Amino acid sequence: MDNSKLPINQIIEKLKQASESKQGITLNSDEVVELYEEFKDLVYIPVLSMEELAELSKKD
Repeated sequence: MDNSKLPINQIIEKLKQASESKQGITLNSDEVVELYEEFKDLVYIPVLSMEELAELSKKD
């Protein structure tokens, strides 16, 4: 199976190309639903290195 044909991968490619050319994009309603379905249950937690954590503690 050619994974590049999956709708989510096509959207990601569209985002990648827009980012590389520093252009905005418009998503159609199907693309918005696809993104939501793919990412709706994800929670992003920032991960800091020990150096970054040390810098943050110095700022207080």
